[in-house]
Amino acid sequence: MKTKESESILNNHINENCFWEFDLYTGKLYWSNELCQLLNFTKPYTPTPEQLIRYYQPEKNLRAAFNRAIHQGIPFELELPALLTNQKVIMVCTTGHPVYDDYGKCIAIKGVLQSELDENPAQLLPFIPENIQEQHLMLENFARIISHNLRSHTSNLQMVLESVNQKTSAKQMRGLIGNIKTISSNLNQTVGYLNTLVKI
Repeated sequence: MKTKESESILNNHINENCFWEFDLYTGKLYWSNELCQLLNFTKPYTPTPEQLIRYYQPEKNLRAAFNRAIHQGIPFELELPALLTNQKVIMVCTTGHPVYDDYGKCIAIKGVLQSELDENPAQLLPFIPENIQEQHLMLENFARIISHNLRSHTSNLQMVLESVNQKTSAKQMRGLIGNIKTISSNLNQTVGYLNTLVKI
């Protein structure tokens, strides 16, 4: 029988290993086994880019982000509702960044996808129990989620800063600055969750 703690650890493991990669040469999209598990698909599963885009609403947001990453070298971070095969809808956060060959040509887009439902600390607060032992376990899970969010946001920031160090046009730089602003906002939100944890 699974406990809440073991389920949380499993969900964190899945989230931290939800990688995807789109190879521009072959046109193939690779999903990690954990990503297939998160989105309720049979492993292994390799959807086409068009199939992938149809899972998210609105489709145009993800499509535009892919195009900017490929043609302008702009990384992205999006929060979108995803429609699973069982018709369940979950909120996910997906990040992606271009990969270049030695000649500066974009050859792939790599990224990660995380379930917002599993890692949003604010959703855990109403369910903190009165029992001290259970409360302690809940706070541990809460702190683990905060730590995971901070690692995710700082990793995204590092990815964008690495892109800044590459040769970029003024238009690309504006896009990168926009991404930095988004990541900064997400970091502020996580710090707010951390302040909530301190007050408990």
